[in-house]
Amino acid sequence: MNSEKKKEDAEMDDTDGFSVRYATGTRHTVETYEEAIAAVRSVFSGAVIGHSGDCVDGGESTLVWASEELAENDDGSRACARIVRLHGAEVTTLTEMGRVS
Repeated sequence: MNSEKKKEDAEMDDTDGFSVRYATGTRHTVETYEEAIAAVRSVFSGAVIGHSGDCVDGGESTLVWASEELAENDDGSRACARIVRLHGAEVTTLTEMGRVS
């Protein structure tokens, strides 16, 4: 599958944005998967992003590791962030809680 097709798949019609959730507890919401990737890379320039079943594969979330070494053979416990696909009700809830930036 080419990268353009994967980008299209990551932004399905039922998606209302993406939440970037760092292991530190910090969260913010962006409109597109590309913006989520850029946000993560601005904090972790050498980040390893993605896995089988992630957002580009139609899944609900994508794990992020700070380095290849941390990502290798990890079950997600060493991930530094997670990109989560949002849907209408969740976006409303996060906005009411003041967690959407």
